[in-house]
Amino acid sequence: MIDYVENKENIGLEEADIETSGIDVNMSDEDILNILAGTSVRVQKVIPIPRLGVPFTIQSVTDREMSNFRKEASKKKKVGGQQIDEFNNDVFGALILGAGLIKPKLTKEFLQEQGYKSAMGFLRSTLLPGEIQAIIDEISELSGYGVELDEGLLKNA
Repeated sequence: MIDYVENKENIGLEEADIETSGIDVNMSDEDILNILAGTSVRVQKVIPIPRLGVPFTIQSVTDREMSNFRKEASKKKKVGGQQIDEFNNDVFGALILGAGLIKPKLTKEFLQEQGYKSAMGFLRSTLLPGEIQAIIDEISELSGYGVELDEGLLKNA
């Protein structure tokens, strides 16, 4: 499913609906560029945490941020005289979560008052591991990762 969010309401298009959604595959370059120029890069979504009965507001991350997160989560390590890239998924997830979580806003002051050194430390103590991963996955999907374009629409273009 491809999600479009306007005014914090979730408006979804199923893949089967794309052909009937009014997308003009013969749209001119000028029309496409005018639409893209008026589009915000940040997309927001409210997701519930059912176990706690609280809403979290998340936002998409940019390509530049995602690239920086990959670099920060990667370390070069020498093994047997060869240099190997080692990727830390925990660091990568924490960076995505830090940039994508809007609400609740975890300020340094709040975290210090509660005795935590980081937002991830606080979230790990309050959320289940699967809940944290689900939020990270939602942020990634909102950022365009895992979204497939309709092959039929692409073939007809």
